[in-house]
Amino acid sequence: MRVPPDPRIADYIAQAGFGYVSKINGGGAKLDVDLINALVERWRPETHTFHLPCGEATITLEDVSHILGLPVDGEAITGAANDDWEGLCMELLGDQPEKLQGGCVTLKWLRTQFSNLPAGANEDVKKAYARAYILQIIGGILVADKTRNKVHMLWLRHLRDFEVAGKLSWGSAVLAFLYRELCRATSVDRHDIGGCLLLLQAWAWFRMPFLRPDLSAPVDYSYPLCLRWFHALSHVGIPTMMHSIRQDIDKKSANEFLWTPYSDSDINECLPNFEPETVSAWTAVVPLIWYAVVEWHPVDRVQRQFGRLQTIPLDPPDFDDLHKITRQGKLEVDWSVKHVHWIAQ
Repeated sequence: MRVPPDPRIADYIAQAGFGYVSKINGGGAKLDVDLINALVERWRPETHTFHLPCGEATITLEDVSHILGLPVDGEAITGAANDDWEGLCMELLGDQPEKLQGGCVTLKWLRTQFSNLPAGANEDVKKAYARAYILQIIGGILVADKTRNKVHMLWLRHLRDFEVAGKLSWGSAVLAFLYRELCRATSVDRHDIGGCLLLLQAWAWFRMPFLRPDLSAPVDYSYPLCLRWFHALSHVGIPTMMHSIRQDIDKKSANEFLWTPYSDSDINECLPNFEPETVSAWTAVVPLIWYAVVEWHPVDRVQRQFGRLQTIPLDPPDFDDLHKITRQGKLEVDWSVKHVHWIAQ
C-alpha cells in the first residue's frame, strides 16, 4: 500500500471497519527479520505465548485494537470454502483478472486496475474501488501469505455489504492467522512466516523498549499506534543481530518488560473511546476463528498485560489436531458448520 485512499471512497472503507487501518500507507518501518526470528524462537504453539525470562506474554486483541485499529468484537469471519470466484469478482469489483490462481488475485492487478478512481464515478464504481483498496490492505499488511503479493477472494465475499462488514471481527481473524503462522514457523522445516508481521514487530517494540529504535525527531503518538514507526528511526545502540537480540531478551528482568504500555498518558491522549464490547473482547478467553483456522486467545496466561495479578492458568486446550486442519483440498466444507462448536463459545 503506497498511497492513501481516494477521499471519495473513505466513508465506505470506514463503514467496513478499515477506517483506521487505512492510514497505514507509504511504507513504514522496515521489518526486522532478526527480531521476528528471535520472537518465533520464544513462541510455544501449545500455549500461544512467548516464553520469556520474565514470564509468558502474547499478542492479544487489545494489541490489535491499539496497534492496528481493527474491530475485534462481532461475528466470526467464516463460511463455505468454495464459490464462483470469477463471478464474485465481476459482481463486487466490476472486473476480473485473466486467471484466478487458487481463488486469489495479485496485489499488482488490484493496484493496476484500481489506481485512479474516474472523475464522476457512480456509487457502484466507488464501492468497487473501496473493496479493491481493502483487499490490498488485507493481502499486503493484515493477512499476508509468504509471497506477500496476492489475496484470496474469500475476503471479498465479506465486503458485499459495507454495513454488515463493519460488524465482523476482522481483528480476530487477523490475530488467528498470525497465531497460526507463528505456530507453523516453529517447525524445523519452515523457513518463512506470513501474517501481520507489522503487528508482531510493533507489539515487541511497545513492550520491549530495549529492542526498539528511537525516533530521529520528536513525534506525538497517533492512532492506530503502529503509525509511530512510520517516521525516521535511529537504530544506534540497540541490538540488530539475532544473537545479540537473544542475549538482551535473556538478561532483562520482569521490570524491564512493559506489561501495560498503553497506560502511558501520552498514548491515552490519542486513543478513541473504545466501546464496552471492544474492551470486553480484549480479556475474553475464546477461540479466534478464520474459516479453517481456529486458535486459542490465552489471555488467562498473560494477566499482567491487563494490570492484574497473574494466577495459575488452566491447562490450555489441546489444539494439535486443529493445527493440522487447512482449507487445502476441502472445497466442499462449510467452515461455519464444521467449527460451529468453537464459533458458539
